[in-house]
Amino acid sequence: MKHSTSSGEDRKKKPFITLHHVSLRAPAGIVFEDTNWGIHSGEQWAVLGPNGSGKSDLLKGLLGKVPVVSGSIVYHFPDGESLDSESVSPGRIREMVACVSQEYGKAPPVQGSGFYQARWSSFSDDDPLQVSEYILRQPPDPLGLVRRRFTPDQLLARAEEFSAILRLEDLWNKKLIALSDGELRRVMIAEALVKGPVVLILENPFAGLDDENKTRLRDTIPKAVAEGTTLILVTARADEVIDSVTHVLLVNDHRVIAKGPKDEILRGFSSETSLKSARPEVHGKRLAAAAESDREIVLQFTDVNVSYDGNPILDGVDWEVRKGEHWALLGPNGAGKTTLLSLILGDNPQAYANRISLFGRPRGSGETIWEIKARVGWVSPELHLYYPRRFSCFDVVCSGFFDSIGLHRRASDDQRRSAESLLEDMGIEDLGEKGFNAVSYGEQRLVLLARALVKRPPLLVLDEPCQGVDGPHRDRFLELVNELGNRGDTTIIFVTHVREELPWVLTHALLLRRGRVFRKGPIDEVLSR
Repeated sequence: MKHSTSSGEDRKKKPFITLHHVSLRAPAGIVFEDTNWGIHSGEQWAVLGPNGSGKSDLLKGLLGKVPVVSGSIVYHFPDGESLDSESVSPGRIREMVACVSQEYGKAPPVQGSGFYQARWSSFSDDDPLQVSEYILRQPPDPLGLVRRRFTPDQLLARAEEFSAILRLEDLWNKKLIALSDGELRRVMIAEALVKGPVVLILENPFAGLDDENKTRLRDTIPKAVAEGTTLILVTARADEVIDSVTHVLLVNDHRVIAKGPKDEILRGFSSETSLKSARPEVHGKRLAAAAESDREIVLQFTDVNVSYDGNPILDGVDWEVRKGEHWALLGPNGAGKTTLLSLILGDNPQAYANRISLFGRPRGSGETIWEIKARVGWVSPELHLYYPRRFSCFDVVCSGFFDSIGLHRRASDDQRRSAESLLEDMGIEDLGEKGFNAVSYGEQRLVLLARALVKRPPLLVLDEPCQGVDGPHRDRFLELVNELGNRGDTTIIFVTHVREELPWVLTHALLLRRGRVFRKGPIDEVLSR
């Protein structure tokens, strides 16, 4: 159905998307019943709410990915045409709305890739799509129906401009599948900005970015706003609501609970209130490591080097981790952290060309990848990206007992009881029987965290574990990490760009820069220099 727009309407308040008494059908049932919301030019919105509040379902509704069961969503196009949710095509929505999301806006060669280790095997494969090709790509249009905003020359000029602003020049010729999580996020944002969308949806845009790139992104968004793009920022964290945002839509329990000017709404926002911690009193000092003598060496790197196409990724890394130590692995985007972790987990074939030992056993001495993973629990952005969505959340947790991507055998009764107990400890027992594809991005991350913890592994590798997780759940998870580390049976390696997320139980830190060890030692010494 077409809707006319009044010609006398103030251009400064031109409507872009209007929700009239909308109810959506999501996997959880009917959500956002009788919702009214208008997005106009000159407004920049944040959709804010805790994990499981319904942000993802509302986002799917705006993108036409879940059905509207009552009311209508009306899209007001720049050419004056207005179409409602019954008659608008997905292609027309894409002309107007760009979305950058790990769940709904993945780069094509990453989405649906066949195996988790594909990234580390891709360097020798014939994978034609590079960063430059992805940023400059245009949707196929054999009938000439798509309205192009820019000529190819204009598009190239914009790509070069935004690549310079976001510092993507060094990534221009890299394959997409070879990018780190933070690098891929920056490339996806650049691709959206280059196209100059009318409405730009950014879900958790700062996740996985170091401080420098967070600042750079904060400085880039106003440029897009100045060009006339309307922003919708989707996040669980109030501290990620940037200065450019003018309005906030606050959601919880799959309904809108408040909307209006940013300052007015944020004054009453309390979902970041932390749970009380049961960790030992530390009085501002981190827990000390046990005495080094006679402690087992859990992990040892000796002059480890990794390079691709002649470009060094890791250069002469020496690192020793002993039982009773818990390490923060730190460094900016592109420093080599994820590559280093891939060597520990056995996903990277170059592990077998280096002097690496795990639990005293040299890499390449005949062990299988499953023998390696049997003693390691891990979570990472890449695991989240690749993990199949067809399983229940409880099955995802139980797959941690078998180190499998998906559950392909039945867990024992004892294992099932352990999984149930862990879900209760994490405060997410209500997710167990839900489909992994039916819960929010933040809830999926919590389920994968439970998968990493469930077998109480001797080595726990947590790569950006708190991405997309709201304040209360983040605090409870970090509390569990502290408790696990204090028991002394598990060695922890923890990666984050957010210093406030570092658990108190961490004793040491390794700081990488450009693939080299820049600093290592007791964590307080590393962080204070």
